[in-house]
Amino acid sequence: MPAMPTETKGILRTTPVSVPSLKGRYALASVYWTNTILPMKMGIWQMQFDLAQRIPLEHGGSFELSPHFLNAGRGRLSTVFNFDMPQFGRGTVQNVSVYEPPGCVENPAACAKAKVVVVTDGQVLQHDPMANLLIERADGLLAERRASTFLLLLVPSTFKRANETSDWSCARGAMLTPGPCDNGDTRCGPRACDGTFGQSDALFQYIGETLLPWVAMRFHGAGRGQRAGIVGFSYGGLTSCYAAWARQDLFDAAGCGSPSLWYPTPQCVDKTAVPYLNGTYIAEVAMKKFPTPVTTRLYVSYGTAEALCMGGTYKAPGPIPLTVQAMRDAGMQKFPLEENAGYEHDAWNGWLDSTIWRALGTILPYEPHPEAHLTKAVEGLHKLDNILV
Repeated sequence: MPAMPTETKGILRTTPVSVPSLKGRYALASVYWTNTILPMKMGIWQMQFDLAQRIPLEHGGSFELSPHFLNAGRGRLSTVFNFDMPQFGRGTVQNVSVYEPPGCVENPAACAKAKVVVVTDGQVLQHDPMANLLIERADGLLAERRASTFLLLLVPSTFKRANETSDWSCARGAMLTPGPCDNGDTRCGPRACDGTFGQSDALFQYIGETLLPWVAMRFHGAGRGQRAGIVGFSYGGLTSCYAAWARQDLFDAAGCGSPSLWYPTPQCVDKTAVPYLNGTYIAEVAMKKFPTPVTTRLYVSYGTAEALCMGGTYKAPGPIPLTVQAMRDAGMQKFPLEENAGYEHDAWNGWLDSTIWRALGTILPYEPHPEAHLTKAVEGLHKLDNILV
């Protein structure tokens, strides 16, 4: 229990309250009183309301306040160095990180209910700034109850091969592209990487066979018994959209930020090309090879200032809106295609600081209390209001 505002012990009661102006959103209001007269009711109310915003609202459950829910409460990021990647060859290792939400930090048993979401970059990002931003934004998203509780598993698009001291330059292209790309031209990276692209199936095996079991064991059962989510940007967005179709046994939610759905066609090289789907891997291979993931939650976004081979224009839609339309035509449940005016192909500002959080709020929606519970809660709050007036 947190420190009381006075030396006299008192009672803190919390109840969910509907916010009419925000459909589907709920706040928590708390009333604190002691067995003595309260000289500063309003000040105490405000303090406790600020505190209560950080209490998870469980279906029909009770609450216990603890220091984790104070303003200073934060999630935690743990990094494991040189994590073994057997699916990419013996001796291959990478550094992986895990974000635990504040609830898991304060009460490890709560971790078992957390949804594991794989985060991959798509563009190689500096770890420390990325980690700090992830903690800050993820904590805020959960505190505002804009997504159900999640645990983030950061799988970067970098790794080291056996007997090498630095990251392999071809790792990003190998991990984050589906299917083979056999000619090693500018569509598939430098010629030195010829034959290494198209290994995202190995990435999914690595996630499903190695990483997720380790997360469940290390983080108190997180993700056990449920499918994971996956979000990514650029090549990582391509990987996320591909995962939604190719590994429905492993993923049931995917956020695709500015996905490179043109892959592996030369649309991003030939500036005069009219956008098309013929030859793109997702539309021409994955969507024909695998059944439609009708129950998967999907989110796709792009910026209007990206290349024409991404969103295109209103008169000539690019591979992203063309593929989204093909997905809808194939029978996927309704999902958003978010167009962001002026956004460039920028992993930091266009995705990590922005659309990734809308993706998480979309594919992991917060489920509020049933209306019956709300009715009782509001009635109870009205009674408390009368007592304090």
